[in-house]
Amino acid sequence: MLDNQNSAQNVLLGSGIQFFTGTVSNYDGVDYYKLQVDSRSSLNLSLSEVKGDVNVYLLDSAGKSLESSILTGSRSEAINTTLDAGTYFVKIDFAQDNKKAANLPYQLAIANNPLFSNIDDKNPNGQKFYTGDFNGDGIQDVFRQERGNLVNGIKDAEFLLGNADGGFDNPIQVANSDLFQGNKNRLVFGDFDGDRKTDMIRQQYGGWTGQNGAQFVSFQDGNFQLVRNVVDSTAMRGDFTNLIVGDFNGDGLDDLIRQEKGKWVDGSRDVELYISDGDLGWESRTVLNNTQALNGNNALLVTGNFVAGAGKDLMLIETASGLVDGVDDTQYLYYKNGNMMAVNSFPQAPVINGLKSSYDANSILVLTDSSVFDTNGWKDVAKVDFWLTDVDGKRIELEDVNSFSSKGQNSAKFKYSSSLKGIAVGEYNFNAVAYDQAGATSKQFSRGLKVVNNAPETLTIKGVNLSYNLNSVLSIDSGSVTDNNGWQDVSNVDFWLTDAKGKRIELDDVNSFAANGQNSAKFKYSSSLNGIAVGEYKLNAVAYDKIGATSKQFSQGLKVVNNAPQTLAINGVQSSYDLNSVLSIDSGFVTDNNGWQDVSKVDFWLTDSKGKRIELDDVKSFATNSQNLAQFEYSTSLNGIVAGNYKLNAIAYDKAGAISNQFTQSLAIKSAPPALQEPPVKDWFSLNLKDLDTINLVRASAKDGKLDRNEVLAILKGMEDGGVVDASE
Repeated sequence: MLDNQNSAQNVLLGSGIQFFTGTVSNYDGVDYYKLQVDSRSSLNLSLSEVKGDVNVYLLDSAGKSLESSILTGSRSEAINTTLDAGTYFVKIDFAQDNKKAANLPYQLAIANNPLFSNIDDKNPNGQKFYTGDFNGDGIQDVFRQERGNLVNGIKDAEFLLGNADGGFDNPIQVANSDLFQGNKNRLVFGDFDGDRKTDMIRQQYGGWTGQNGAQFVSFQDGNFQLVRNVVDSTAMRGDFTNLIVGDFNGDGLDDLIRQEKGKWVDGSRDVELYISDGDLGWESRTVLNNTQALNGNNALLVTGNFVAGAGKDLMLIETASGLVDGVDDTQYLYYKNGNMMAVNSFPQAPVINGLKSSYDANSILVLTDSSVFDTNGWKDVAKVDFWLTDVDGKRIELEDVNSFSSKGQNSAKFKYSSSLKGIAVGEYNFNAVAYDQAGATSKQFSRGLKVVNNAPETLTIKGVNLSYNLNSVLSIDSGSVTDNNGWQDVSNVDFWLTDAKGKRIELDDVNSFAANGQNSAKFKYSSSLNGIAVGEYKLNAVAYDKIGATSKQFSQGLKVVNNAPQTLAINGVQSSYDLNSVLSIDSGFVTDNNGWQDVSKVDFWLTDSKGKRIELDDVKSFATNSQNLAQFEYSTSLNGIVAGNYKLNAIAYDKAGAISNQFTQSLAIKSAPPALQEPPVKDWFSLNLKDLDTINLVRASAKDGKLDRNEVLAILKGMEDGGVVDASE
């Protein structure tokens, strides 16, 4: 049982990553693990394979909590920190609100590594020792390098080969030992060619510059020999770079990380990974991610097996005073896809600013200066998911955030706005969760808010006339609605008339608005009064918002009046017309302030000299000449009207029967001209006979130049007028 600190399981530190499994519940209690830390070390705790809400705590020897990871739900927990020498406890417990927790399994991984530096800049005088299997016999050897005031040209660099008895052979001075003394050289060791012998990179600094900034050195023929310049050695000058060795990709060959420092840190190639090709060269060179955090001015890099996997990992220890803030001062990186990736840390809960306690219905929810902190860097933040939950717990999606900018190395800031259109009035929780690129989530941000509705406050209508002509158009100068939910919350303005008896007469409504300010909607309005009778009315209007709340009612009295046609003009009437001819005019016009379409007909008639009315055809078809001017054509037959003097009369009527002024113009209808007589023929008959009928009769009978008995009798008979033949005959 691991239920208390006295029965805690002891963990042997310094043995790489160690794994422990167990279960916790409200019946079984908690589990404890005891850590004895001998020197300042890094500590990595990982709690995984959990089947419920299980948390992990780091305690000091007195049981006081130092660190904790208490994510909600069945999620992995992690603690990464740095410990001084001392006794510590790891506590595994189920979540306190998980009352029915029973046998919740877990797997605990523990790793620690002492913190150290290969370069002791605080002690410039003395000697430095390095270990490695230089001759490849499987036994560790030692390399001794003098520095400071010990450098005197005598034994400035020596090596001691280990022997099978567990000791060392006599020291041997390194050939050309002045090239290896510690005042102008830093040494890093690793197996860069895969021959199982420890090689050396000699890195120059101080006054030594040029092409020999870094050189490969191998143990050959009983001593250390310079082999070749390191590829890209000019970028490895010791004054401005640190070299960190490790088999990062796990292929059995040691690789190199070049970390710039001092004035070389400029945002270009500040930290690079060189992968060995097995022949003292580089297969690839890659600029590491997040070099701002990794460069030598800000961080110390230490190698070790901190993360499960074949290759060496990096521990990043922040050293710059502006970065050491108690948040991720120590981080771990592992090799993946050609780069060193930070061990994923969950983003912290979003920091939300500018959230109000209540919002008007259909308004816009806007946040200010909000951000997400992620120890993996601000670019690791992938999105922030936003939603509302109502009183029944129903989830209502809002807009998410997918675009971020830097607020600092590890803080992603964002802008946010989301429409509340369609969300009912009520109480809600506003929720947000941040996601990183790996899909890990932050703790949930949650805060209550209300959605409230304000009915439209004022409806203003200007420019309503006191009276309108029959069948005219009612229009206003301007109209506006104020609504504290925003001008876009105004849905429509309903217009209608009420007559003297209170009867409602619908007019056109307004459904289109424009902004007149954040909370003021302006509109234009006109509506036809066609078909509305003459009389007194009230014009009424009410504004509606999008959920149906109404403003106060606007009312104003007005009259609908009828204007009789004002003028009747007829052009082209002639002064006289022939009997049975056609009377036509050049043009005719009627003006009516109620509109040209209000003209119903033009009545035409004649009056004779005695005042008798004679009806003519009327005009009932008109065309527009302008808004209030009706144009017509006219012609009518005068058949059956006797000759004489007359007056042509006309009056225009509107649709209500009102009449214009009377048009009157005199004209004459002429009688038919006398028939034309042929001039008399001068011949024997006309000269010797007097009666015209007799002349014509005799002339016709004597066409052949002679008269027979029957023709004479016919002539005599034709002259008989009432049985008498007068003297002319």
